[in-house]
Amino acid sequence: MPRSVDRKQREGEIREATLRVLAAHGVRGVTIRRVAAELGASTSVVTHFTADKGELLRHAISADLLARQQQVTELVSSAKDPLWEVIDWTIEADPTGVWPALVSAAAADIDPAVSLLVRTFDEWWTGVITELVTDRLADGVSSSDAADAVGLVADGLLLALDAGTWTADHRHRLARLLIEPLIAR
Repeated sequence: MPRSVDRKQREGEIREATLRVLAAHGVRGVTIRRVAAELGASTSVVTHFTADKGELLRHAISADLLARQQQVTELVSSAKDPLWEVIDWTIEADPTGVWPALVSAAAADIDPAVSLLVRTFDEWWTGVITELVTDRLADGVSSSDAADAVGLVADGLLLALDAGTWTADHRHRLARLLIEPLIAR
């Protein structure tokens, strides 16, 4: 196997391990030592690919958020009802808990670079939702208010204390209950 493939594979493994540690321990809990332990490797394996914890986090989070953007873009272009497909995707796309860890870190501004990545992604996502709701709004509801409300519902469903025990069907019913009044029938 060519050396470049091995390098790309190892970088991918390090990114995935970083995201698992992030989901389990939050931004503050990500360390090179923890990521190496998650990989079952020495810290030198991780430091061979990254200069420090900040770079490790930025690379893993950037790659994850880019993959999410690509998923949403594909979904919007192929879905029968893009708005509800994106909403449903949003509340189901993060079974490992990376997004709640990122939202919490950004809200507390634990790491300014992480906060910037999260806020940039959130602005992009809000723009997508704003565009999808624009022609479907109930009377008196602005597209920016609707997009903000959808964001609050989606994040709330992911951050709720009971979220881990709720079934997918329950989360979807709650999303529809809270969002449908904003959408014209």
